[in-house]
Amino acid sequence: MRMTSIPPGLALVTVTALMLTACHSSSPTAGSPATQTTPASGGATDSDSTTPTTAAASDGTAGSGSTIPSTGASAPAVVVCTALPTSQAASLSGVALATSREQDDAESDAYRCDYFPASGTGGFSVSVTVARGAQAYANSLQTDTIAGAAEHVAPLTGVGDKAFSAQDGVRAVFGDRMIYVTGLASDPPAVAIIQALQAKLG
Repeated sequence: MRMTSIPPGLALVTVTALMLTACHSSSPTAGSPATQTTPASGGATDSDSTTPTTAAASDGTAGSGSTIPSTGASAPAVVVCTALPTSQAASLSGVALATSREQDDAESDAYRCDYFPASGTGGFSVSVTVARGAQAYANSLQTDTIAGAAEHVAPLTGVGDKAFSAQDGVRAVFGDRMIYVTGLASDPPAVAIIQALQAKLG
């Protein structure tokens, strides 16, 4: 068999062409997955990292920074046992008191102090309704009048805008605030307590 010699120049060109073909076939094409970076599932991208959330935060503020408005504001609370301490309540009532205890109903805007004598019997209570007191006064007057004890309901003068005495105690209204004393044997000590407490509350 006769061998044909290949000129050196042609051999070099052939080898170079083969190498270029191999390199081209192994290179990734444009858009190939090997060249793309896929963000992790659920991860924020640059385009949504500054998007405000519309959900309300746990502290009652909206995600955009606005505050959820309150549905209604209550009148300031009154700590009756502080405004009318046990010693003053004892002096005004004539009852030998030993202790007192605050019993409040903030939902009804009613704040009460119960006063207890050392003997354990004969105590009394003082309550203040700081909002809608005028309505509470009217409701109590109507109830006491139609509850079969109308003969025991008597208006009082010289205390508050209006006041009345009934079997269950003495009530007086000052604007929209009502003060109620129950548990005392007579009206004068109750009236004295109401006047003293109203002077403290202003």
